[in-house]
Amino acid sequence: MDRETYIYRLAEYFANCGTEDFDRDTRHQVSRCLMDYLGCAAFSGAHHCCREWVSLITSLEFGQGKAKIWGLEERFSPMCAAFANAVRVSSIEMDDCSGIGASVHPGVYVMSTALAVAGESTEEETFVRAVICGYDVCMRMGLLATEQVRELGLHGPGLAGGMAAAATAGILMGLRAEELYQAMCITASLLPLCPFTTFMEGADAKDLYGGWGVLLGIFSAEAAERGLTGPVHVLEGAKSLSWLFAGTKGISLRPGEHFYINDVSFKQFSACHSVHPAITAIQELLGRFPVEPHRVRQVTVSTYPYSYALNEGVREPLNASSARLSLAFTTAVALIEGDLRPDAFLPEGLTDERYLAMSRKIAVTKNEDYKDGPFGVRGTKIRVEMEDGTVYEDEVTANRWDQAPSDEALAEKFLSLAKDSVGRGKAESLKELILGRPYLEVKEILEAVSVL
Repeated sequence: MDRETYIYRLAEYFANCGTEDFDRDTRHQVSRCLMDYLGCAAFSGAHHCCREWVSLITSLEFGQGKAKIWGLEERFSPMCAAFANAVRVSSIEMDDCSGIGASVHPGVYVMSTALAVAGESTEEETFVRAVICGYDVCMRMGLLATEQVRELGLHGPGLAGGMAAAATAGILMGLRAEELYQAMCITASLLPLCPFTTFMEGADAKDLYGGWGVLLGIFSAEAAERGLTGPVHVLEGAKSLSWLFAGTKGISLRPGEHFYINDVSFKQFSACHSVHPAITAIQELLGRFPVEPHRVRQVTVSTYPYSYALNEGVREPLNASSARLSLAFTTAVALIEGDLRPDAFLPEGLTDERYLAMSRKIAVTKNEDYKDGPFGVRGTKIRVEMEDGTVYEDEVTANRWDQAPSDEALAEKFLSLAKDSVGRGKAESLKELILGRPYLEVKEILEAVSVL
């Protein structure tokens, strides 16, 4: 056993640390991330997102269990439930993501795993440790791979999320450091490439990018528990993944010196993070000027290179997946509604002639001043010309929620999503259970989310 590898140091720390190692703000961030995830879970379950994938997944022989799939009454094995839930939640593109350029979405992998694998006897300390570990592993692996992910045209979350799921499941299963290490190594040896073109084309397979890593991670944790092993130098050495995980960001920070769950960025809008600066700029513009959507003549969206490139790869006709990358469609919705909720990507939204007519007035250009790469400026300039010749302009160089939204803002997002599933009253009760206490009562939470 090589105890000097990066992955082993993470496994050793999180397998042996305790509640006292986590400061109050970090513990509270676990609650914030959990509530944010459950809002997405509630909406995706109520609207039966990815219905065919979920039907296929539940038809497979995963064994029996008591885990919940969002939107279904039956109970399933943890592996089956986590797989289906991650597929559903990731599809609406409103789950948390990296706020530091790591190109990952930790919550969909970590929380889908944690809620399915945790049982009624799971203690708060174990649940919290598993979640913090999963976020740390996901963000750290993302930081190592993010530049290569961009260069190779891959989907970062789909690539790195499995290792986070393995870490989370392993902690909840009580794996020792060596077993936890093996779980992550097994997962790393089987990571999916996940080409980004699947998202741009709106292919159904894109929805699997959330679930496949979760399935792989839990499977690997169960394999490690049986004593099976993976390549312990999977990130280092000859013929390893060192060419892919070639970055250095985060390596100098020893486990426990900083918890990367505190660096996540929450999504205010239901779309790829690449279009969020444009939507933020639209909201800023609408707040400053009396824009009447029906009197708009034309709109120019000048955005940063990566966002421009993804938008250029989108093909017609749009669907619920590809539309979330389209700057024309998403800014059209934002101009008319003042927001970009997941409802816009339901069938009736995608065929709304108001949105389609506005999108035809929108031109997208590339702004080289913002620079390229995962650590460049995520900026967008908006220029709106009205029928009478009046021009309104605005520019942003960051998303509003990149600066840690308040508990109140996150709670309102949760309530707006969960009310479609359980009603405002039950949603309020669930919010108080998660965010209104200084601790997480795992048994109560599992019982409460059974209504989703």
